[in-house]
Amino acid sequence: MGKKNKKLSKRQLQQNMFLSFIMLIIAVIILIAGIFLIRGVTTPGEESSSEEQSQVIQIPEIGDNSGEIEDSAQQVNGNPVPAEDSREESSAREESSQEESSQEESSQEESSEESSSQAESSEESSEAGNWQTVTDDYFADAAFVGNSLTEGLFFYTDIGDIADGYYSTGLNVLNAQTDAFVDGAYTLNDVLLANNYSKIYVMMGLNEVGWPSPESFVNEYEKMLQQIESDCPNAIIYVQSILPVSAARSAQGDSINNANILSFNEQIRQMAERNDWVYLDVWSAIANENGELDADATPDGIHFGTFYMEKWLDYLRTHAVSE
Repeated sequence: MGKKNKKLSKRQLQQNMFLSFIMLIIAVIILIAGIFLIRGVTTPGEESSSEEQSQVIQIPEIGDNSGEIEDSAQQVNGNPVPAEDSREESSAREESSQEESSQEESSQEESSEESSSQAESSEESSEAGNWQTVTDDYFADAAFVGNSLTEGLFFYTDIGDIADGYYSTGLNVLNAQTDAFVDGAYTLNDVLLANNYSKIYVMMGLNEVGWPSPESFVNEYEKMLQQIESDCPNAIIYVQSILPVSAARSAQGDSINNANILSFNEQIRQMAERNDWVYLDVWSAIANENGELDADATPDGIHFGTFYMEKWLDYLRTHAVSE
């Protein structure tokens, strides 16, 4: 005969159920621990990736005339500009330049006086115009053309919400006539013909002050502006002066100095006058009493941030002509 199955006692059944319950709880704990472990391994990487992405899209900004200059990476003639240039560093360069030779110091003082005198004369000429003060709506059908300084105007002010800007770092009067610098696909001629602008503001010259003479620059500038006038025959052509540089930048010994810039500006003024274009002496809006850009306004002696960009835009608002 077969063996008779032995029944478990009630106590043994209770013990077996208790053990099964304990094992189930342990299994759940192990599962939860595994999930947290996996998330702990992957999450830091994702956060790091997110942080890296946010760092990439952050745009540096120059301080508003406070002397604390943040990151800036613009260029003139294709040469990179140092990211930061503190007031102390600018002062050290000026002192070093002054100590090299007393004759050089005297020459710089004469140049500064000449620059200040020419700037006052230029401002008087500009103020002789019959200017009107306008609101920002005036720029709604305007286009701005220029180099990295015009790019800064669009970056540090709200003018880009109103007007169109066609600019490029290193742009000069030659490549502005030929290169497809607008969105990397269109020439200036293309975009002007495609739009019915009523005002066009142009600032060129800082990248050309190293040319052999102001006259050679103006000849090409005139061709460029005549083409703009042909593309938009009903537009008011505003020709803006070249802006000043700092005393330290002016004293470096190359072509980018305030005396040279004022010489170019005089040629630009005469060119605008003989072609019935509107000359704007924006130099006077930015230059200090010595005819220079304030040292603490700029990281490289040339470019500047919001405070001075707003001064430039305010000048344009108070120096408009009737349509």
